[in-house]
Amino acid sequence: MQVYRLIGILVLLLRRERLTAARLAERFEVSPRTIRRDIDALCKAGVPVVTAQGYGGGVFIAPEYRLEPALFTKEELAVVLAGVEGMSSILSPLRARKILEKLGGGAAQGEISIDLSAFDPAGLSRQVETLSAAIRERRLVSFRYTAPGGESLRRVEPHRLLYRLSAWYLLGFCRERQDFRTFKLPRMTRLETLEERFALREIPPERLTFRGYFGQEGTVLRALFDPAAAYRLVEEYGEGCFSPMADGRLLLERKFVSYENLREWVLGFGDRAEVLEPQALREDLRRQAENLLARYGKGTGRCPVPDGMLGEERKCAVMKVESRCGLLCGRCGYREPMSCPGCVEMDRPFWGESCPVKSCCQEKGLAHCGRCDRFPCELLRQFAYDKEQGDGGKRVETCGEWRKEGL
Repeated sequence: MQVYRLIGILVLLLRRERLTAARLAERFEVSPRTIRRDIDALCKAGVPVVTAQGYGGGVFIAPEYRLEPALFTKEELAVVLAGVEGMSSILSPLRARKILEKLGGGAAQGEISIDLSAFDPAGLSRQVETLSAAIRERRLVSFRYTAPGGESLRRVEPHRLLYRLSAWYLLGFCRERQDFRTFKLPRMTRLETLEERFALREIPPERLTFRGYFGQEGTVLRALFDPAAAYRLVEEYGEGCFSPMADGRLLLERKFVSYENLREWVLGFGDRAEVLEPQALREDLRRQAENLLARYGKGTGRCPVPDGMLGEERKCAVMKVESRCGLLCGRCGYREPMSCPGCVEMDRPFWGESCPVKSCCQEKGLAHCGRCDRFPCELLRQFAYDKEQGDGGKRVETCGEWRKEGL
């Protein structure tokens, strides 16, 4: 591993930084004696490493030095150039070009191509440049941060920029939370560098690797997915993350630290996922589905499912009867504020002791007025054409549609 450590030391020193042997030893998790041997090896390879003693001293490279490709094998240089070009996707072109010049010029010609940018490369570059400067100068930063719990103003001592799990993060000590926190860059707005400086703090190792986050207690998901969702499961959690079942569906069992992330992730599969556990999530998804139906309406048009597709089952069962009188509960403005499930489901109406239309249907054992021999009766017409509570006869038409569909 010495060659990779030498490359790492060289890249750090090429930044024109002065670093002590102790700092380098801490960075590469070796002893100061090993670092001194590495510096001797660099000097023997022709790199003009200078060591200055006393206050402000340290190890640095002579300013006029230019890195020669001969220091690396062809394969090693290709990897280094690919890494630099990957960083060029978020650095200014001038800065990236200078780095490539120090590496002997040219571009990566190997089998690896890296792009670390995001959907807004210019915005990401500004954030990275701003935060990098703040880290070097040890200046406090402030920003608005939008998280699932809402938006908040944060003042943070920036310590490290991290690229983890296909995204960029800032690791810093949050003054508001008085602890190290990890912030996703795309969720940061109004980023500013403040004049106040700060002293470096010791970073907990688990914060750098996210081990602490994934080691937290979480929610275990057991869910069945349609085979068409296999590509997403493999893409996100790797080969072998699910078990094929006898009916062709895929069983996934996995722990999620954040319940909010779990719920949003499952919802992203639409009807291609069926949650088995936890029960709380099943109930949560049911409520979400009801809210969506209430928002978009259930409709009364003919079901598009072809004849015979569902065997003996009623092919238009998705057109669930919502009320006895033909009122479309999903479009009713009272449903959500009054938590009304619809008169088919509730024991008594929220507006009074009883509803004569509802009572009439239930006494006759009918699902809705459209199934009645006297449809449309005078009672239903009175309700439908009432000046204050009626809907101009639309509910009568709905019952007629339900009657035609055999619901």
